[in-house]
Amino acid sequence: MTDPRPAKTSAPPFRRVPGHEWWRTEGSFFLLSEAHRSEREGQRALAFLEGVVPLPPGARVLDLACGWGRVAIPLALRGYRVVAVDISPVLRLGRHLARAEGATLDFVRADLRRWKCRARFDLVLLWGMSFGYFREEENARLLGLVRSWLGPKGVAVLDLHHPAWYRRHYVGEQVELTPGGVLHDEVRWRPRSRRMEVMSILADGEGRVRARQFHDFREYSPEEIRRLARRAGLRAVSLHGGLRPEEGPPRPEESSFQLVLEREGAG
Repeated sequence: MTDPRPAKTSAPPFRRVPGHEWWRTEGSFFLLSEAHRSEREGQRALAFLEGVVPLPPGARVLDLACGWGRVAIPLALRGYRVVAVDISPVLRLGRHLARAEGATLDFVRADLRRWKCRARFDLVLLWGMSFGYFREEENARLLGLVRSWLGPKGVAVLDLHHPAWYRRHYVGEQVELTPGGVLHDEVRWRPRSRRMEVMSILADGEGRVRARQFHDFREYSPEEIRRLARRAGLRAVSLHGGLRPEEGPPRPEESSFQLVLEREGAG
């Protein structure tokens, strides 16, 4: 039987792809490679948020870079008033899933950097490692927008990669079986720009390429993201590792951390 996994070499060439904004058109790649994780991860996110953030019944929630609604839909089913924003075409799937599950929420297709919104929210989310894909100044400006969307007692929660874990376990080549096929990632760490570069190839069982995608993102340590948030007028309330409700920095075995922020001077 032929092994369907892409051949591994000791030093594979890294195929650079022009730096277009992949999330505008290539959201379908994540449907093929990661959609099977959505329900489990959505429920874990919901449990964490309700354990850490004091959300009143019917709280207004803004889910930025929401994808197909893996977190937005469970929040809406819980009775929160949710606005979910993304620029990817996968919003169509989100709307379909929400109807199928009986969830009421507003999906908005927009570029976060240019979206005009006068509403204020009790909770603003940047979840699922969705922060860091812009350049440094744009990332800082996005946090400034997050601040502008917070109500007087509102909080923002960022769910981010744990850089030390990713550099230790993710840099190099990774192969994973998914419902969409065999996912092969080539990952490079660029210390000067502090960005991860990822080339992903999804192949079927016969080795035929179904989809390929390049993306890169800025890795932030807890200290770095705190500093960036302060530039935007946001203050750190608490830090959590790996969706643990207790406070504390991420542990070596945890691949993510969560930072809760509020407006400077709030409370």
